[in-house]
Amino acid sequence: MARRRATQEPLAGTMDPADEQLDKLAFAYVQVRDERQALTREEVPAKERLMSAMRDKGKTKYIGDAYTIEIKSTKEVVKVRATKKRLRGEGGDGKQRAAEPGDGERPEAPADAPAAT
Repeated sequence: MARRRATQEPLAGTMDPADEQLDKLAFAYVQVRDERQALTREEVPAKERLMSAMRDKGKTKYIGDAYTIEIKSTKEVVKVRATKKRLRGEGGDGKQRAAEPGDGERPEAPADAPAAT
């Protein structure tokens, strides 16, 4: 004779009743997370193309009006930061200037910019 499998009822308080607000917030989070993951799949090849172009030109640092690009050779990591002009809304015309000492430092955000979190 086959043995019956023992079943146990869920213990009181171990299962939350349906919470519509939490379900909606979880759904919204999953949507944003999935969009970010999709963008990461686009970001990686774009980053590789940028690094390749920098290597082809023999540059490890480039300072334009809108962006500062720096490749850290030890990690093969590229960093792109907005310049002070870009943060003020002035950059972006594609002009290049020579790198100066201290240019690798992080630019300060304008006073009216939202605080970083």
